[in-house]
Amino acid sequence: MKSARKTTGFTLIELLVVIAIIGILAALIVLVINPAEMQRRARDATRISDVASVFRAINLAVIDAEPLYDGAAGTLISTAGTYDSSDTAGNWIRMDVHNYLSVLPHDPSYYAAGGTNVAVTNGNIDAATNLVDNASMVYSFLGDGAVFEINTFLESDQQNWDQTFNDGGTDDDVYEIGTDPGLGLL
Repeated sequence: MKSARKTTGFTLIELLVVIAIIGILAALIVLVINPAEMQRRARDATRISDVASVFRAINLAVIDAEPLYDGAAGTLISTAGTYDSSDTAGNWIRMDVHNYLSVLPHDPSYYAAGGTNVAVTNGNIDAATNLVDNASMVYSFLGDGAVFEINTFLESDQQNWDQTFNDGGTDDDVYEIGTDPGLGLL
């Protein structure tokens, strides 16, 4: 008489097939989510928010009769001097905007550890990506006494295309905001 033996569990082949399927699905999810691109987009959102805040603060200060930087010393960058928004001689916009902005921002990649390069496109989806040293990831400001412009690089391919190409400025490599018609100061 044969013994009736009930088998339970999975075979090794079945387990390996399930593990392989889960691995393939996990890899596809990582490719779709693309965490590196998400981080680039987050830093770009910070950049756009920062320059918009500085833009608003400068406009409010000008309305309150604060003199606009006249560009005699050339383009100012966010690494120079202090981030104290009341220090008109040392901050990177050379205006007192402390009533509207407590601290002047700096680019989120400027102080990145390891001195890695930041990939930046030139606004063309098919174009090769340029590598910009993270020390070059700064906010730049120039005024001529009547109008001004603030510029910044964007990292994300999609953000770069959407923002730099459609910002109304003359340079498709950077995001430009300001009161200068055509944004051609920088």
